Amino acid sequence: MRPLVPDPPVVSDPSLKCVVVHSPRRNLCTIIENVLAEHVPEGELIGAGDDAYVVHTAASTAEVRDWLRDALEPDERAFVFEFETWSGLGPLNGEWLMRRGH
Repeated sequence: MRPLVPDPPVVSDPSLKCVVVHSPRRNLCTIIENVLAEHVPEGELIGAGDDAYVVHTAASTAEVRDWLRDALEPDERAFVFEFETWSGLGPLNGEWLMRRGH
């Protein structure tokens, strides 16, 4: 009898994740941008304000959240969500989003 071989990990297609962070004491903009840039290819990360980023990645929302864990202090927060459709006003880069299927 052959031993059971585990199924390979499921690799999903990349999707857009929004990362929102908050700190009552410090500006997290550069800190979070640097952490995210360690995990996603250049061009797959854009800022959406001082405390928010849009990331195009196959990583799950939980994985993205975990990337941020060591950069945040106990009183700081991160919220990561995935979305399928979007709409916006202002300087949001619609061309960047459209190239990623949204």
